[in-house]
Amino acid sequence: MNIKTLLKAELKRLGFHETDSELEQISLIQQYFAEQFTFENLDVLLENVQPIDEDFLTDKLLIQKRGGLCYELNGFEVVLASATIWTDSFWGADRTHSIVLFYSEDKLYLVDSGTGTNLPMKPVLLDGEPVTSSVGAFRLRQDETGNGTVVAEWLSEDGWIWQYGFYPEARPLPDELNRSKKMIHEMKESPFNKALLIAKSLPDGTVSINEERMSRKWIGGNGLVEKEERIEFENNGEKLKAVKEYASEATLNKVKSYLDQSF
Repeated sequence: MNIKTLLKAELKRLGFHETDSELEQISLIQQYFAEQFTFENLDVLLENVQPIDEDFLTDKLLIQKRGGLCYELNGFEVVLASATIWTDSFWGADRTHSIVLFYSEDKLYLVDSGTGTNLPMKPVLLDGEPVTSSVGAFRLRQDETGNGTVVAEWLSEDGWIWQYGFYPEARPLPDELNRSKKMIHEMKESPFNKALLIAKSLPDGTVSINEERMSRKWIGGNGLVEKEERIEFENNGEKLKAVKEYASEATLNKVKSYLDQSF
């Protein structure tokens, strides 16, 4: 069964064909991704190095209803580009974040469904007005960062801060996705090959789960955090209960496999 067949019912539910605006259609798909798929690194922890192609993504996302990292949640039938993550005070590994670029009427938009819980859920116009979603506020602007000529930013209580920088240049599919996957799996400095991470955007905020705790945030209309709750896990049973609440059964089973191999 191909991707279009699997998505047909969901596209109808979303009202995808009720609008002729490509930007609105893309936004509906982004909202669907945020609703359905968790950002998670279980394939990295379980050392699944199966190459990324359409069959792989169809099975993982649409049949198993799992999630993944940026190179699995962004890609195919789009203009793919690669960005470098900014981590508070320094740049991360070069071009390990896969992003999607969309051009409409000679205007550049960023379409990103693979940045953890920092998801605009609609295309972000270069040098346009900021975009606010249920998880925060985001913007895209031209800036020479040393790691690109365009920078994606999100709004914190301290003001606008960098997410990542990139050059708006198309990268080859699927080679670029598999290059990023290999680096994330193997790099010593990769943040995703050391410990569990599951994150999801919600209609009113975000949730993230790691080895020690679950963090739930509620986001206000201004894109800033209004309330936060943190629950420390006392045992793996509590961790699995949290995963079951926010992720698919297939993801829960992968977490169980990861915990079993950790002993």
